[in-house]
Amino acid sequence: MLDIRTLTLANSLVAFLCVVISLDVWASGRRFLRGTGYWFLGFLLLAIGLACIGLRGVVAPIVSYGLANLSVYLGCALQFMGILAFTGKPTRPVLYLGLAILLFCVHAYFIFGSPNLAARLVIYNLYNVAIDIAAMALFLSAPKEGMRRTYWLAAWIFFLYGLLYVFRTATIFIQDPGSDLFSSGVLEAVYFLASMILIASVAFVELKLVNSSLIVRLEEGAREKVLLVREMSHRTKNNLALADSLVALEGHRFEDPRVLGSMEAIRSRLRSIGLLHDSLYRLEAVGRSVRLDIYLRSVVEALAESAGPVVVEGHLEEVEADLDTAIPIGLITGELVTNSLKYAYPTGASGRILVSLGREGASCRLIVRDWGRGFADKPEGGLGGLLVSSLAQQLGGQLYWESEGGAVTELVFSPAGPAH
Repeated sequence: MLDIRTLTLANSLVAFLCVVISLDVWASGRRFLRGTGYWFLGFLLLAIGLACIGLRGVVAPIVSYGLANLSVYLGCALQFMGILAFTGKPTRPVLYLGLAILLFCVHAYFIFGSPNLAARLVIYNLYNVAIDIAAMALFLSAPKEGMRRTYWLAAWIFFLYGLLYVFRTATIFIQDPGSDLFSSGVLEAVYFLASMILIASVAFVELKLVNSSLIVRLEEGAREKVLLVREMSHRTKNNLALADSLVALEGHRFEDPRVLGSMEAIRSRLRSIGLLHDSLYRLEAVGRSVRLDIYLRSVVEALAESAGPVVVEGHLEEVEADLDTAIPIGLITGELVTNSLKYAYPTGASGRILVSLGREGASCRLIVRDWGRGFADKPEGGLGGLLVSSLAQQLGGQLYWESEGGAVTELVFSPAGPAH
């Protein structure tokens, strides 16, 4: 079996590995999380202390006994202070570091004043049991939303660490530890082997705590972003509704049908954009894409309310499109349906307008048609036609006009927007 000196040095090597891990943890979380610096310093002192203990008989006693035990006591205190800071509790450095130094002084008395290995092992073990129980209680009593499992894992690790020190204390009364740590028996070797595993476990759980905290922060940031975008969409929709009302009020000043028609066209365009922002506001999650079929259905339904005897229908397949595509498509649809409502059928006559949306491979096809008079002139010649052509060009889509058996407009476009 490996002797105690070898196991102690192995523990120090594991602790130095934990120093490297905790340094990375500190570098990753120091701007966002409290306590990671204490963990780094704690592991560093523990590693130095264990290395000095392992070199006992090689270096001077003041180093292998004095510096070694002082480093270990302070390292354990810093680890606990890191947990306090991480869980949002006050660290009280004077209290905890002062208590560690005081216990070290008592420990040192049983090294240099009245040498007694059993006494100093009991002091050190009970000190660590108290720290581990307190750390476990902190994690169990302060669960953070989204981190409950990680906090429970940390609590279990520190519970096992405290149990290990209880075991080590019990072994003092089972076997005589003698006057030298390195002359201890099998049970002390078991302690050092288990200690190596638990030191690494503490470093792992601290890394996991930081990672979980950063993930929670990212999720909270994403939720805040969604709320901000939804609020912005809600306010934009309200502002567009206000603009629509102002245009309507301004329209009451005029009697010229051409002016009134232009104002109604402006209102229709404002409503089309407002419907998109209303759709964004109602989404559970906001991203760069929107269900185009749902949006167009709301546009069609809004236009159908003022269509009179003309039936406006939508045959819409499920399509995801980015926002830069959805707004022009909504404007194009609104423009074409409004044009059909104005010109396709005689005033007061019944009729039908169909809006269809479907996929064709990587592209989509939007069709707006009626069974009325068809196009009297070139569709591109009017203001509405120019607007539709301009928006189609903006999308990088292909626009087709037909006038047989009614007005038919087809637009083939990419739901991901124009290629750059």
